[in-house]
Amino acid sequence: MLGDLFQEQGTHSGNASFDPYQRGRMAPPGKKPYFSPFELGKTITNSVIAKVLKSASVKFAEGDLVIGMISMVEYSVIPAEVITNGMMRKLENPYHLDLKLFLGALGMTGLTAYSSLYAIGEPKKGETTLYSSQLLVARLARLSVRSLGMKA
Repeated sequence: MLGDLFQEQGTHSGNASFDPYQRGRMAPPGKKPYFSPFELGKTITNSVIAKVLKSASVKFAEGDLVIGMISMVEYSVIPAEVITNGMMRKLENPYHLDLKLFLGALGMTGLTAYSSLYAIGEPKKGETTLYSSQLLVARLARLSVRSLGMKA
C-alpha cells in the first residue's frame, strides 16, 4: 500500500483549502478548464498542509510540515512526481503563524487578491476601489485607498 518509499512519502493531513478555482475543475466531459479537471473515482487534490509520517525523500524528513497539491484525505501517500515536480514544499513558519493562514491570506486566494489589487489595479492615494465579494481585497484596499463594497 505504501508503495516504493524510496520515491514516495506518507503524510497525515491537517488543513485543506477549498478555493474558488475548484468550481472550474468540475468541468463537464469535453470542456477543458484552465486547470486539470477532477477525475471521477479519484480523490480531490488541492492545497493541503500535512505532516510527513515517513519519507525516503532527501527533500523531506519525518515530522516536517509540508504544503502542496495533494489528496484531501486524512492519510495519504504522496507520489514521487508530486515531490519532484515542485507541487509540494516544506512549510517554513519562523513566526509561528496559525497554519490556516498559509491556505488563506498567505495562500492562493490571498496572493491572488494582493496581486490583483496592487500589481494590476495599482491604486493611488485619493482613489476609490469597488469590490464585489473578496473580503481580503477590501482589507488590503483600505490600507491605501477608500474602498466600497457591494453585495450580490
